[in-house]
Amino acid sequence: MSRVLSALGTIRGRMVIAGAAIAAGLVAIAVIGIGALSTIGATIGSELTLLQRVSSLSSGLTATVSDEIRNAEQYLAARDPETERQFREAAAGVYDLQRGLAGIGELGPNERRAAAAILSVWPSASQVLSSSACTEPFAGSCASAARIGGSRESSRSSGW
Repeated sequence: MSRVLSALGTIRGRMVIAGAAIAAGLVAIAVIGIGALSTIGATIGSELTLLQRVSSLSSGLTATVSDEIRNAEQYLAARDPETERQFREAAAGVYDLQRGLAGIGELGPNERRAAAAILSVWPSASQVLSSSACTEPFAGSCASAARIGGSRESSRSSGW
């Protein structure tokens, strides 16, 4: 201990002790920095994975809703069973993608509300078909419009 005190009495001793303190501080800062960078890297990786999932589901939902609308229009014009089948398949695809979005637990309440708001803009199948199908030229198809679109109404009431 007396040797340390005597070292403090010289400039060289003070410089050595200060250098050792600075080196210890730099090592501590480096360890903390490495830990912080690895945490940030893991967080960014998980956020990018979530972004890819949401982007993929959103793109699929956009394409499938467009297909659903196109098939509904074709069904209203042609009244052909094949077009009705394609419309039903597209509608089922929309529901699957909506369930996929609803199943992403990492989405916060704000993202869920935004997705629900966007999905509520699209008219349901029963609204599309009944608005056109129950007009004068297609007077006999109101039951068909309700049958095709009924499952979407139930999914809307659940928020997705």
